Amino acid sequence: LRIPRGLHEQRANFEAELEIGFRLFNERYVSDVTLVDEGPGGRKSVTAEAIAGEGGVKAGLFERLVSAWRFEPGSRPGECVVRFDVDFKVNSIIHAQAVGLFF
Repeated sequence: LRIPRGLHEQRANFEAELEIGFRLFNERYVSDVTLVDEGPGGRKSVTAEAIAGEGGVKAGLFERLVSAWRFEPGSRPGECVVRFDVDFKVNSIIHAQAVGLFF
């Protein structure tokens, strides 16, 4: 993910082309990305939600794909706690079985 230069706001939205891959599958898609800086506590988050293509339908492997990354200071200086959540629904039974091997 490349973050546009000059983003110094507490909240920023932009579109980005992202890629996910595992074994035989490699998928590129456009997502709506939201960056949030929660202020002086050091907490930050990045959420990416795949955007529907023509006709409102997502193409490729996923019908729905949302990922969320949360960063906060660790208990010691120089440490960072990272939390990652992903919510997805695949487009077909065959893809669901293949993805089920990895998740």
